Amino acid sequence: LEDALVGIEELIVIPTGRLRLAPLHAAVTMTSEGAWHYVIDGPTIRYSINAQSAVARETKPGERKSRPVLVVEVPEAPGQAPLEHTGSEIHALLARCDGAEVVHLDDATASKSRVVGHLRTSAIAHFGCHGFASSDEPLSSGLSLGGGEVLTVSDVLALDLTSDPHVVLSACQTAVIGHHNPNEVIGLPGAFTQAGASGVVGSLWSAF
Repeated sequence: LEDALVGIEELIVIPTGRLRLAPLHAAVTMTSEGAWHYVIDGPTIRYSINAQSAVARETKPGERKSRPVLVVEVPEAPGQAPLEHTGSEIHALLARCDGAEVVHLDDATASKSRVVGHLRTSAIAHFGCHGFASSDEPLSSGLSLGGGEVLTVSDVLALDLTSDPHVVLSACQTAVIGHHNPNEVIGLPGAFTQAGASGVVGSLWSAF
């Protein structure tokens, strides 16, 4: 496999079963010189739920640049410790959005209805908030929004994201899927892809 990746700029990985729970991009081998080499050090790695989804989400650069960036910043949630680094993360993100139209929603303004409305028209959606995964009831997994509301997998599956946004889920366990039927890919990344997102970045671990 290592030889096959020589000269490859992008690799699309479509894992099945419980392999979907593993960070395959972090796989490591040792070179003949004795140095560690991670898969992610080579081509750009993208995951997809199936081959059809991998080729279906193409958008012209000009179309994407004309749409706003949605930033959801909700570092607090009922019963959870505040996310102490979310503020600096969002500050750094906004600094890179110079010249772009930005919709910035916080604890007071990030209601579910408002977030969903802006999702439908955004080129990029970045969530800096609490997230949770329910391996037994994956349709209930979700993102904590303002006012104690939650955007669940079920909610996302009901959307039609015609703006095919890039979605970044900077929250706990947002890439974790259900354990009972892992081939069904029930989780936030699969739900956003099914709804029309052109790409989703999630996490298999906790965020702070």
